[in-house]
Amino acid sequence: NNVLSFIQFLETVRTYGKIKRFVHISTDEVYGDSDLSENEQGKVEYSRLVPGNPYAATKIAGEAYVRAYQAQYNLPIVTARMNNIYGPNQWDVKVVPRFIEIAKVRGEYTIQGSGKQLRSWLFVDDASAGLKAVCEKGRLHEIYNLGTYYEKNVADLAKTIQEEVDRQLGRPHEEPRYKSIPDRPYNDLRYLISIEKAKNDLGWEPTTSFDEGMRITVASALKEHKHVKMHVAIYGGKGYVGQELQHVLRAREIPYVLAEKKVGFDSDEEVERELALAGVTHVICVTGRTHGPGCNTIEYLEGGADK
Repeated sequence: NNVLSFIQFLETVRTYGKIKRFVHISTDEVYGDSDLSENEQGKVEYSRLVPGNPYAATKIAGEAYVRAYQAQYNLPIVTARMNNIYGPNQWDVKVVPRFIEIAKVRGEYTIQGSGKQLRSWLFVDDASAGLKAVCEKGRLHEIYNLGTYYEKNVADLAKTIQEEVDRQLGRPHEEPRYKSIPDRPYNDLRYLISIEKAKNDLGWEPTTSFDEGMRITVASALKEHKHVKMHVAIYGGKGYVGQELQHVLRAREIPYVLAEKKVGFDSDEEVERELALAGVTHVICVTGRTHGPGCNTIEYLEGGADK
């Protein structure tokens, strides 16, 4: 239950008493329907909340409890209202991974109603960067819209995914086939939000184009993923400790990859993207200055002992 479980969560935060900042993730659906007109303005953080479905109503209830706990207990909460997120390794019941699977076999796309409902598609890297900005720079008790410039209706989304899958598989493109099914109740036409506040206050806006985000997402989905309980990425795997760790993993038949990016040197975004594309379940970092067999000092390290 979105409401009762969230109240319990707030109570846990309150009684623990040591949380320095709590980022509450809400949804663009709290604003309700936006018009399909090209002149429609994006909803801002103080726009009226008009839920068009029960899910949105529960999210508004959650935000109401956030405000109440902020007022009563001064909990350090910042709220982010977000567009639809997509990217590698997404849960396969969501529309993008589901459509990719259909595109691979050139199946039939089921479209609810007319298929003209517009949705804004925010790539996962941009969403993560936005939440990081909210966490680090957002003012307490404020709300920030984290959205995207890229809108597509569901029918056009299917067409884009089919084109990208065909391209990456190196086969001639075929137009997608659609099957119309009854529209679900409470299916709003559009969720259009303004991100000006996030741009001005946080210095954040999405940087990944829809085409690039979809290219990365499809490439990840087309990779052969073995179903394993554990798949490890190792940072610092070329050092003595890293090599010993590899012996242990091989002996236990645990698959692993040696990460190429360098934590602390490469940007966080580059490291995060490498991990997303690798599809690992665990990360082990053994970077550091360690001695190895026959080495009594750290002079052998690149740069010398003073670096």
